[in-house]
Amino acid sequence: MECIIEEMGSSALHLLEICLMKLFRITLLISLCSVVALQSCSLIDDDLSVCGKDLVVQYQLQLKTSLNMQLATELYAESDSTARKAVERHLSNIFTDHAHDIDVMFFSQVNDNVAYHLRDTINDNRSTYTIFLPVDYYHHLSLANLDDNGVVTATDTVSSAYSQLQVTHADTLPTQKTGIFAARLEIEVQDTANQTINVILSQVNSAVVLLIDTISQSVEDIDVLVDGTASGMMLRDSSFIFDRAVTVRAENFNAHANISTFRNRLPEQPKYSMFSAVCMPSSDNSDAEGAYFKVGVYVKLADSTITKTELSVRSPLKAGQLMVLKTKMNDDGSIVPSVDSNVGATVTLDWKDGGHHDIEM
Repeated sequence: MECIIEEMGSSALHLLEICLMKLFRITLLISLCSVVALQSCSLIDDDLSVCGKDLVVQYQLQLKTSLNMQLATELYAESDSTARKAVERHLSNIFTDHAHDIDVMFFSQVNDNVAYHLRDTINDNRSTYTIFLPVDYYHHLSLANLDDNGVVTATDTVSSAYSQLQVTHADTLPTQKTGIFAARLEIEVQDTANQTINVILSQVNSAVVLLIDTISQSVEDIDVLVDGTASGMMLRDSSFIFDRAVTVRAENFNAHANISTFRNRLPEQPKYSMFSAVCMPSSDNSDAEGAYFKVGVYVKLADSTITKTELSVRSPLKAGQLMVLKTKMNDDGSIVPSVDSNVGATVTLDWKDGGHHDIEM
């Protein structure tokens, strides 16, 4: 080696040293570039679109209304025990924290486009997902129990700003079949350790139960309609929509209450006919007469005449709330609210259908 270097001379040796130095610099530059590439997600001015983190999202459904506690408060008397059990049995699938399905959406705050969307069947009250998302800020929306609701659907979900729940357009709607839950959250996916986010979904629809003590009255039929509840809900700010009139036909969940259920009742027990409407909440603002929503009761008497009673409810129906209205029926088919209720009544004897509602008699 020494002989080769001597033969090369000082000029050649100097040239070799320069080459070795350049090689060292190139190697060092490559190493530095590798380090920067690995850490580029931490640099403020870098494009973070290629960087991402695992986000562990834990979903849990949370009821606002305990059905047992609500009924114990509303129907506390021993004479109401039969009605209390019937209502609890009928609405147990509405006021439950058990979800059949869940819909998860993440929208980039930069352009409000969908960054991640997942639909899943969970059949549980909680579920956990590990989601890989680019480092960014997101609007997060989630829904549960829409699949079998029958009345409400999610629409305009291409962006968070327009995503909403929408009640079906119809003159008269049936009662909803599931308790709907929703959540909204602003999330920052950080360029740090993987994050865990807890999302609590709360119930957004409600229910009205009308109990009519028919005493000893004999009637042909009773039809109950609920007016004044929301037509939808904007998901990003949880605001309810009242852009059109919505009428919901209450379900008679004890069609033979006047005959079979109360044959063995105690003499002091009311002889209730029971109706329920699962719907969206009412407005937080009352009308000029102080009513937040109204319940129309149409009673067909034995002589085929119809008595209409319009019940004006003077307290709002909140999201996740069960409201029980206790009433009695007079001989003429008119409905009288309980003395301690915050409900007014307007009666029309021998009512004729003006064509506003499809009254089934």
